[in-house]
Order: sequence, then structure tokens, then C-alpha cells
Amino acid sequence: LHTYYDLDSTPGTTIKQSIERKRFDYLIDKDVQEKLIDFKNAEVASASFNIPNIHCTSCVWLLENLQNLNDGILQGTVNFLKRRLTIVFDTKKTDLRSIVELLTTIGYEPNLKLDQLEEKEQVSIPRDLWLKLGVAGFCFGNIMLFSFPEYLNMSVSDSVDTFKVLFGILNILLAIPVLVYSSIDYLKSAWAAINQKGINLDVPISIGIIALFGRSLYEILSGTGAGYFDSFSGFIFFLLIGKMVQKKTFQGLSFDRDYKSYLPISVLKLINGVERSVSVKTLTIGDEIILRNNELIPCDSILQSDSAIIDYSFITGESTPVTKIYGELIFAGGKILGSQTRMLVSKKVQHSYLTQLWENDAINLTNDKTHQSLADRISPYFTFIVIVIAFASCLTWFFIEPSKAFTVFTAVLIVACPCALALSGPFTFGSATNILSLNGLFLKNIEGIESIGNVDTIVFDKTGTITDSEKAEITFIGNALTEEEKELIYSSTKNSTHPYSKKIYRFFKEEGLNYSIPERIEEIRGKGIHASFQLTNVHLGSKSFIEEYTGIKIPISGTKSSHVYIVIDYKFVGSFEFKNHLRTGVDKLLNKLKAAFNLYLLSGDNQKDGIWL
Repeated sequence: LHTYYDLDSTPGTTIKQSIERKRFDYLIDKDVQEKLIDFKNAEVASASFNIPNIHCTSCVWLLENLQNLNDGILQGTVNFLKRRLTIVFDTKKTDLRSIVELLTTIGYEPNLKLDQLEEKEQVSIPRDLWLKLGVAGFCFGNIMLFSFPEYLNMSVSDSVDTFKVLFGILNILLAIPVLVYSSIDYLKSAWAAINQKGINLDVPISIGIIALFGRSLYEILSGTGAGYFDSFSGFIFFLLIGKMVQKKTFQGLSFDRDYKSYLPISVLKLINGVERSVSVKTLTIGDEIILRNNELIPCDSILQSDSAIIDYSFITGESTPVTKIYGELIFAGGKILGSQTRMLVSKKVQHSYLTQLWENDAINLTNDKTHQSLADRISPYFTFIVIVIAFASCLTWFFIEPSKAFTVFTAVLIVACPCALALSGPFTFGSATNILSLNGLFLKNIEGIESIGNVDTIVFDKTGTITDSEKAEITFIGNALTEEEKELIYSSTKNSTHPYSKKIYRFFKEEGLNYSIPERIEEIRGKGIHASFQLTNVHLGSKSFIEEYTGIKIPISGTKSSHVYIVIDYKFVGSFEFKNHLRTGVDKLLNKLKAAFNLYLLSGDNQKDGIWL
């Protein structure tokens, strides 16, 4: 298999690494297996994994030929677009843990998250809506069939006049279920609005429904006409189609992820001095857990290690890591940077601060009661005008030709029924949602589509939106560094886990400098590094760190950016300035927007960066 990577100019992941088996011990748990396995019988099982590292044909070929590495794997199928791998395996020869370990070893570790252990509610169209639509459609089709002679204005002889009466009665019988069942939601909504001394769009719709049904019933029973039950049932049928499209659109916009989709499935727990991998759902207050570099903190805990560097960017938007010391409270959702860290669980996963934030009603607004659509706002005026016109027309015709007064009254109510307005919303929102999503614009609530035209203020999130954190500009301020000084700084930062140290290391890496192993190196988390090379000492870090450990007073920088100061053999040689890098075209975009909108910046970054922006 290793020779396959020679065929691709941009080969896939080729990591060959060893892993600790205890890391995936939780996959032995039968309850966990049942949630992760899609299908299982006495001999064969199937499981699907999200593999973020799939990015080329090399990856696909390797993952679809895993049977050459583990004879218990029968088949591997990759969905490249979804980065998803489905594996069918022989349960007698291998198990879920062995497969996950194999994938991790070859560099394709599955993205296993806590939400995969939860039973997810299947979002679908309510069954009663399908039934109402089916009843309306069935009655609509048959009423049209019975009304076909009326469409062609066919004369009916006395010998078959009985069929005309029969068809009329059948139309009435078919229209009744449409009225009392299929349209009941509109009638109830209108009645509720009237009881609350308000008028929504369902009120004029209900008036039209009742007028159309009453007019048709009167014509058939009085023998003055064939009625309009075909239009009545068709109207309800298309209204229900619009409602179904609306629900589909709502589902497409809904956020089906919660905090569980971010947290890991397992964590290392210290039990009687032995590390064991357990599900985070089983953690209780007082459990001691161990987290390694880049692992997520699953629950609120108390730090047991001397110190730790935490990346809270997901929670606060602050890209600069935070240093914590022994005994401090660590919130869930942070990421460990650096060496192994021990913590004592203070709250269960479901009670952590992150969970409270996620489930906070002020943040998780699914139905904004203060929002009122344009259709609902104009409904009171529309309904009032329609009723006034209907009564005025009825009164006018009462004096002209009394026999036509009722006909004119119902005709106005029927014709003025806002069916087009009711149908336009769902279809317009659905189309607008698709167009916006194709252009990379996603709205949390569908009401935002209607409100977006009234926006006069735009608040930008800095990290990842205006700036590109991966392209921070690094500039050395001071006298030109000698080759020896560059090598000392390069060697001091190579093994550091701090983001600024990594950027300095990459800054010099392209110059092909020689690496010297420090005789002694000490990293004060979140502050700086002290490295010793034979007779040379190197200090690099924050202003306070340099002044505390070297006694050298650092001159105040005139810039607003972040700095890492360098001292070699107790002599200040300069500093590295880190400046945020704006995304391409952002400056032009902001210049255009500020002419029409109020612009604000929302950032969790340090004040210097905020002032610079």
C-alpha cells in the first residue's frame, strides 16, 4: 500500500504512528457500540465514521482497501463529499475498537463526538399534515371530476337531471371533510387571533374559506348553480402544500447541533492510579481526568497540575491562550495546549457552564415572539378594507337588485381572499433560502429573510471573519539578527506549544537554520521561555516575563500590536511584532458598507488588536 502514494503528486495522509490502546477502551462498552454501529447480525456489522483527513484519491483508495491491513474488514466505502467512511466487518475477526485504532494509526482518526451516543430526533413533516393534504387532494380531484360537465357548459336533459343533483350532493359530501379536517388549522388560528383581539393572515383566509363553502352550499341546495367546491378544495390543497414547503424550509434552516456535537466521546480517567478511557457521560463530581495536548475539556473542572495553557477561542473568541494555575476553575469547551494536564471534575457534562450557555433562552431563540411578519402586519387593515367593501357592495346592490346582494357580498369575500399572499410566503422564503445558501449566507431564523432589508447596523466578528489567524504578519523590530542569534531563537522555540512560539519557529524555518539542542530549557506557560546553550542564555516572552527573569527594563512599544521580546545573554536584542492580517478585499468591503451601515467590531482579542483594527 505504501507505494500507492508515489502515484499522486499531492498524496494523502501518510502518518504512521503508534497509539495507546487504552485510549479507545470505551469502544468495548456494548452501549457505546450499539450507538455507533449502523447494522449488526450474528456475523457481520456495519459502522460509519466521519473522517476529516480525507482529501484526495489516495485517501479514498487506501480507505477502500483496508481489508489488506485487517482481514476482518470486508468492505470499505467512502463518501468523498461528506468525508464519510462506511465499513462492513466480520464481528468474529475484528471489532469496533480495532478498526478505530487502525484508522488512527494510519492517520485517519474518526471524528467521534458525544452527540453520536444520543438518540437524535428525526425531523420530518407531521403525519397529520400529510393526512390533511391527502384528504384535500383526494376530494379536490374527485370534485373536479364531478364538476366536469359544468366546465364544458354541457346541457343536461331531464332524463339525466338526477345525476346533476347526485353530483352536487357528492361534491357537498366531499367538501365537508376538507372544511372540518383539512382547513381546521386555519379556522382555529383565526378564532384564536380574534379571541386575543388581534388579526393575523389566517383571519381573511378563514373568511374566504367560509364564504366559498357557504356560497357553494347555497347554490347547490337552492338549485341556482353548481357551486365552487372545486375551487374551495383546490384552495385548501394548495395552502397545505405551501405549509409543507414552509416546514421543509424551516427544517433546512434549523440548527440541529448542540454542545454534544463539539465535545469528545471519551476521556482518560485516573482510577486507582491507572489510566482508563471512559465515556464522558459517565463522569461524576470528584473524578480525576487526564487531558493531553489539543484535547477538549469535557466538563467544568478544577486544575490539579501546577499550571496549564487553555485555548478558549471556541467559547470567547479570544485567540490568545489563557494560563491557569493549580486550584483554578477550568470551564468546559477549552482546549489544552502543551503537556499533559490533570483535572478534578467539578460538574457533570450536562451541568457545565458551556451547556448552560448553549441552552440559554437569550441565545437559543427559535421563536421570536416580538417578530411579526409583513403579512400579519397588514392583515388587520386588509381584512377591514375587504369587509367594508363587501358590505358596501351588498348594500349598493340591495337597492339596485336585491336578489344579487348576497351573491355580490360573497363574491367580494371570495375574490379578495389573500390566497396568493398566503402561498407566496413559503415559496418565496424557500427560494430565497436556497439562493442565500448557495452564496454562502446562512440565517439562523427564517424571519431574518424578511427583516434583512431593514438592517442598518452590521456587527463583525473579528476572528476568522475580518482577519485570517493563520496569516498573522510577523515583523522583527530591532537591529538585524546575526546567523547565530537566529539559530538560538529558532532552537529555543522549536518544541514550544505556545502559538506565538510556533509562529516564530515557522518564521525562521524557511531559512534552513541549524538546530542546536538546548542544555536546559524552561517554559513558563503563558509567559515565556528560558533556554541555555553552553555559555549562552536566551529569554523570550512577554514584557513582564523579561523584566522579572532578567531585570532588564523593556522600552514601551509605540505600536498597538502584540509583541514577544528577545533577550540573549541578558542583552535586549529586539522583539517580534504580531499583527493581524486582514482577509483579501475586506478593506474595500468595509469602505463600501460604512457609507450605508453603522459598523461595529465584536472581538474577544486583546485590546491592542482591537484598537489596531
